[in-house]
Amino acid sequence: MDNFEYLIALVSVIAGLGIARALSGSAKLLHARREISFSWIPICWTVSALLWLVAFWWFTFLLSSIENWSPWLHIFVLVYAGAIYFLLAVLHPESIETGHDMLERMLDNRKPIFGALMIVALIDIADTWIKAKLGLSTPPLFSYMALIIPWVVLSGVAMFVRNRVFHGIFALVFAIAVLLWLGFSIEGIMEIVASGA
Repeated sequence: MDNFEYLIALVSVIAGLGIARALSGSAKLLHARREISFSWIPICWTVSALLWLVAFWWFTFLLSSIENWSPWLHIFVLVYAGAIYFLLAVLHPESIETGHDMLERMLDNRKPIFGALMIVALIDIADTWIKAKLGLSTPPLFSYMALIIPWVVLSGVAMFVRNRVFHGIFALVFAIAVLLWLGFSIEGIMEIVASGA
């Protein structure tokens, strides 16, 4: 196995754990649906984070063309994967008590949740910069800035605002932005997957 194969194996494990955490958390909520106050907003964030995790995993295949790996690049990629996993973990508590209010719990934990979301965005900026420095494919600058700047700013605002309307709009707009971003990127993603095979 070369450096990239070792790395992608570990990234795949972290991605798998993130997916499992989100799915098991969602299943717990489903089982407890009659005993909790349900909210679509945390579910929307879970879907967005899952989509981003899968996209991150796909785009990691871009790194397969790198021949000289530094320990710092290994660590950076693992930190990125870990940050998305952490986001999914804080979105889904280990236990769900009777009377659990999904939205209130999310709002009570908004600083770690949206702090993690902001960290993922900042790491993605660094990731894009590293890929550009290495001569790898990067997204068009204007569309990337249109996604990433509101992501960082609104995540910062969401850490301090409890307003349910704001959080609902932010969750919905972010999910749509991620879907559009992936929709525009799908051809490139499929080329990456095909070239990594």
